[in-house]
Amino acid sequence: MQFRVSPTSLQDSSSAEEWQARVDLAAAHRLAYIHGFSEGIFNHLTFVVPGRSDRYYQIPFGMHWSEVTASSFMEVGIDDAEVKRGEGEVERSCYCIHAPIHKALPQAKAVFHTHMPYASALTRLEDPRIKEIGQTEVGLSEAIAYDDLYTGPALDPEEARGSPR
Repeated sequence: MQFRVSPTSLQDSSSAEEWQARVDLAAAHRLAYIHGFSEGIFNHLTFVVPGRSDRYYQIPFGMHWSEVTASSFMEVGIDDAEVKRGEGEVERSCYCIHAPIHKALPQAKAVFHTHMPYASALTRLEDPRIKEIGQTEVGLSEAIAYDDLYTGPALDPEEARGSPR
């Protein structure tokens, strides 16, 4: 299946702000991959479409972060998970995690959900909470959210309603 759209036609039909958001989000995917912040294809980086509050950019399910370009993104409806622009399959858990966060926190234009090796290792410990034993941990403690009720991939947007804060 071909996921790419002609960059020229997509760029021409996008505002400068939309195109820059696509370029930046593609760069974030590539950099995250280069720095080991991904684990296969079940990670998500999304960004609200500039000038809109009803859709966000998401890569098609199955696309590896090392392949992402500005023209790869689909515009996905925050309320209905429908592809509004672009082509591909909406990865259900991405929608169920990101759409509620984008909706609940409109100031959070970008939502990054990664499975970094060290973070993934921490989650497998009996007590996965980061201990506040240094200034870095203390400084970040209020910015860290934990999902104490994790039961597997999110398949219903209602599951994520308790996550945003």
